[in-house]
Amino acid sequence: MPERASAGERLRDTVLGEFELEPDRAALLDQAAAVVDRIVELERRADTDGLVQQGSTGQPIVHPAVGEARQQRALLQKLLAAIGLPAADDGSSWDGLDASTRARRAALTRWSRNAG
Repeated sequence: MPERASAGERLRDTVLGEFELEPDRAALLDQAAAVVDRIVELERRADTDGLVQQGSTGQPIVHPAVGEARQQRALLQKLLAAIGLPAADDGSSWDGLDASTRARRAALTRWSRNAG
């Protein structure tokens, strides 16, 4: 049975299926794909362990993976901005979770602007 593609691989495949990237931007896309996979893993860990953990003195704290996922999302946005992908029509970002739909919308928007 073939292994299911990761969220990062789906992002990479979708973007490369819609856009032709220069080598430097393709390298940034590879980094973005790795970050997407890291975000998925961090979220999976927080879901498995629970969002609230016990701190060193017994106090409740937010799982450290939550903060790290937030930082990774910020990095992802910077990488995607550096690639220069157009924003989706609905104002959402390319986060890899629904990349296929967003890529299609962005491509249609780009096409309609160039076709007029």
